[in-house]
Amino acid sequence: MHMRVLIGTRMEKMAQAQILFLAAISCALIPGQSSLIETRGLTKGAANRVFTFGNGTYEISTSMAGWVQAKNDCRSKGMKLLSIESAEENNAMLEQIVLRPGDSFWTSGSDLGHEGNFYWEATGLAVSGFKYWAPGQPDNAQSGSEHCLEISAADNHLWNDNKCDVQHFYICESHPCEEK
Repeated sequence: MHMRVLIGTRMEKMAQAQILFLAAISCALIPGQSSLIETRGLTKGAANRVFTFGNGTYEISTSMAGWVQAKNDCRSKGMKLLSIESAEENNAMLEQIVLRPGDSFWTSGSDLGHEGNFYWEATGLAVSGFKYWAPGQPDNAQSGSEHCLEISAADNHLWNDNKCDVQHFYICESHPCEEK
């Protein structure tokens, strides 16, 4: 059994290297272009959804987690939890997640420490300009404990604030062309 764990870890590291390699190729060969890269079986026992948009590479999780764990998982892959900064980027996400109509997804949006002022935790930028909130959102319902931004299946994949400990799928992103 110990050998299987080592193999699984090695396979996961190879999968992460493949994702970063695909991101680097997209920077070098097709800057500013959108494409879909679907890879299956990169990690043991699960299919990954990896795609590119602009100069970013995105990975949709295959498991659910609370917001903090989702953020940490993305970081462990050398990525960040999703920040949506334009209608075009939002539409690219919707094209992928519409295939999963019952699933909600965490983004890096939060108002933790800044009640009522949502910001993208991954970039530090305010959620301003483009917004895709469901009607009446954010509402900080559930006794004022909704502080994390989800793409909500219940709201036709519009944005909603929810409790950060709710288990959702999540989307990680990387922009190696912009990183210094």
